[in-house]
Amino acid sequence: MVKATEKAGFKISFGRNQWRGQIIAVAKAYKIFTESTLAGYIQVLEIIRSAWNGEPDSLRAEILGGISYFQNLYDGEFDSNALAMRLLKVSPMKIIRDGKANALKGDARYAKEIFDIYNKNTRVNKLVYKFQ
Repeated sequence: MVKATEKAGFKISFGRNQWRGQIIAVAKAYKIFTESTLAGYIQVLEIIRSAWNGEPDSLRAEILGGISYFQNLYDGEFDSNALAMRLLKVSPMKIIRDGKANALKGDARYAKEIFDIYNKNTRVNKLVYKFQ
């Protein structure tokens, strides 16, 4: 997991202070790593790096989990570069705040916010709503 994280341009940090490019949500990162493929785990981190360049708030458990959930739900249906470009325009904290107000549970609530951002102002190749 550590090598895959470093391959994606991040570091695992076991300290309490979070700096750019350091993941302190180690339990969430480990869960994603064990429940996904190696390529899937790296893709989650690459989307975050492309969108927010390792900004500390982008490496919070909510964002990691939301992007992973979104990726699993829409695997093969979305363009990761387009997703990163759309996420770039939104603060990770806005996704977290809006997700916490969502009626969905767990990582699905943050993935729903990411889904909305991805589909916003999209006329072709819109993703179909799959949340329950």
